[in-house]
Amino acid sequence: MYGHVQKLAEEIQKGAASVEGVEAKLWQVPETLFEEVLGKMSAAPKGDVPTIT
Repeated sequence: MYGHVQKLAEEIQKGAASVEGVEAKLWQVPETLFEEVLGKMSAAPKGDVPTIT
């Protein structure tokens, strides 16, 4: 919601991708809260990571 998990995931992705022959991809799960609720909680805007379905 505030970007902490995304930053952690990006660092894990960098580490995994540093291994020869490994391709690491990031995905996000669908949001469960309404936009109105996220706005009231001052949630950071979503990044450009694709949502997995």
